[in-house]
Amino acid sequence: MTMASSALAWAAFAAGAAVSLGASFVLVTALERVGERLGLSEALLGLVVPNGEPRFRLAVAAGGGTYTCDLNAKGVRRAIAAVREHGAENVVAIVQGKLVGNAIEEAGLSAQPKAPKAAAPVAA
Repeated sequence: MTMASSALAWAAFAAGAAVSLGASFVLVTALERVGERLGLSEALLGLVVPNGEPRFRLAVAAGGGTYTCDLNAKGVRRAIAAVREHGAENVVAIVQGKLVGNAIEEAGLSAQPKAPKAAAPVAA
């Protein structure tokens, strides 16, 4: 490969990378706007569970650490559906299992709508 063709290849690569990054930025910005309108959290927007996959690897940040777990994909899809239906602020999601180092083994995920707060009793 000559010096000129090598420089041309690098220029083409750089141009392609710039176009790809620009298109990604536009897509992410559009997804954020749609998610905002639907009341979806940023974390949920990035969560994609491929159809046909039986398992889903998830990283959970909590208490200054990051913990990984391998979940049943169907349960993750149900949790996403609950958040879409009720809104992120109205759903509680729980990952439970055995903590071994930074891994949650034998993990399960459940997501339930939060119970409405009881009305304060009226003084008689």
